[in-house]
Amino acid sequence: MKIISLSSSIAGPACAIACSIKKHFYNNNYETNMFDFLEVSLESIIKVLSINNKLNIEDYLTNNYDVIVNSDGNNSVFFNNFDKLISHHDLILNYNEDIFNIFIEKYKRRYNRLINHILNEDKIFFIRFGEDNKDSIISFINNVKKINNNLEVYFINLYFDENNKKLHDDINNYYYINFYDTIDYNKKYSEDLFYKTMEFNWLPIFEIINNNLSISEKITFY
Repeated sequence: MKIISLSSSIAGPACAIACSIKKHFYNNNYETNMFDFLEVSLESIIKVLSINNKLNIEDYLTNNYDVIVNSDGNNSVFFNNFDKLISHHDLILNYNEDIFNIFIEKYKRRYNRLINHILNEDKIFFIRFGEDNKDSIISFINNVKKINNNLEVYFINLYFDENNKKLHDDINNYYYINFYDTIDYNKKYSEDLFYKTMEFNWLPIFEIINNNLSISEKITFY
């Protein structure tokens, strides 16, 4: 069983999902996965899964990209072969070819790790923040099942929606949590979306996961 971040197409929550998974479910003992620190659309995740070839992922990452200095003092790398796949934190300002190649090798390892998890695990709980359409979520699940049809795929969709609309209740093994419903009005939350997402109540996510595990598989919430 694995719990894997599908990040977000919104900067801030994108990294906060992986950091929260690492903190609450792995006690900070966690290997980084492909999308943990990328700002990424679900369409791009689907395309990554459809590649499903360790020899091709490097071409997709390196034959069409832009590097732009960001406000954090690093480079943002836009991988233009995808709808939206952006690294904001991995590439230092004064990089050279060797440093860039190390950066790409890191993402090749993370890609391989993701595919190996899908191939070898019996259950994976994928967690994503944002409002994605139903067809994209179903397409994502179908692409995972193409890699391993025996895998139990769970999609936990997190969002913050003051209008409290419901999302896609009719998808099998799909769960929706609106952080707006979990607000503690006695608590002052950060204005920064990264820290704010980390500060939300993650106990409902833990309960969803544990409710779908056997007694021997039960996990601890940290």
